[in-house]
Amino acid sequence: MSLRRSVLVVDRDLSWTGFCRQTLQDNGYDVHVAPRPDACMNSLQHDAYDAILVATHLDGLCPLAGFAQIRQVASEAAVAAMASSYDPEYARQAYRLGAADYVMKTYQRNDITKAVEAMCVGRRSDSESAGDAVG
Repeated sequence: MSLRRSVLVVDRDLSWTGFCRQTLQDNGYDVHVAPRPDACMNSLQHDAYDAILVATHLDGLCPLAGFAQIRQVASEAAVAAMASSYDPEYARQAYRLGAADYVMKTYQRNDITKAVEAMCVGRRSDSESAGDAVG
């Protein structure tokens, strides 16, 4: 029996978070939503996630400062920046800070599912490689 993968979606857009929650739950993921940075940080203090999707613009945090803070607290999770439109400079900076992906906020069920699955597979491969190096 495999464990359900856990995903945290950090965004104030209720339409988008609802779409992500439903789509990912339909595909077997355990999904949590944090609409604000303080709710995100609170969730990270209490729960571990396999994947975290972080909106590029959150009230109360400079996007990249918030991304860096989330990466620091949730160092084991695959964290992706997500945006409604492509910003190449933001994408480059997010990747420099350790982003696993830059996810476009399309309302295509397959897009979000594939992005999260790739993040989880990449995370699993990284942890297996670390285990091989130790063992």
